[in-house]
Amino acid sequence: MSDYTSYTDYFEDLATQHVDIDHDLNAVPKKKAFFRINIEEVLSGLRSLTVEKTFNFILVNYAYSPGLQGADNLNNYDGGFMIVHKTKDKDFEDEKEKITECEKIANEIIKRIKFDSQTQAADENSMWYKSQNAIKDFHVSIARGPNFEYVGVQVFFQFKNFFDCTLDDTKWADQAGPKDPNDWSILVNP
Repeated sequence: MSDYTSYTDYFEDLATQHVDIDHDLNAVPKKKAFFRINIEEVLSGLRSLTVEKTFNFILVNYAYSPGLQGADNLNNYDGGFMIVHKTKDKDFEDEKEKITECEKIANEIIKRIKFDSQTQAADENSMWYKSQNAIKDFHVSIARGPNFEYVGVQVFFQFKNFFDCTLDDTKWADQAGPKDPNDWSILVNP
């Protein structure tokens, strides 16, 4: 993965490809069922849901620690998403059914993430570049929205992928220091 855009694009592609998540921005009218970490996007999207609508994919976490230690140069990422569906008011059987279906979809997405991370590890343009077998355990729990209006599951996971430690000289003015990391004469004799 190279950045936040790669992360969000990857998960939006998953939402578009999964048959139970009706997300297609090319359809007329647009079908929006994928929401990024931005709370306003999530809230406005959830307000528009009806009981008949699809399952929704919400990206809820993106954080990382740069991989500056060790020879592998791997970033440590924390990722997370939710699969939610609107439920009928005070219908606990509907709630139970929706949570179970959300759980099935989340498990399918977990399997796809594991598959992609193992098969795309050699592709420099892939989010999973050099990440093969670097995904840690997934944690799945039940999620409930305000007034139990929305239910589903939330999934948190950790993974690692390549961090390019090569310094880009074009991003630094000459005053920033020597280009040769072993030549500090410019600081001693300005």
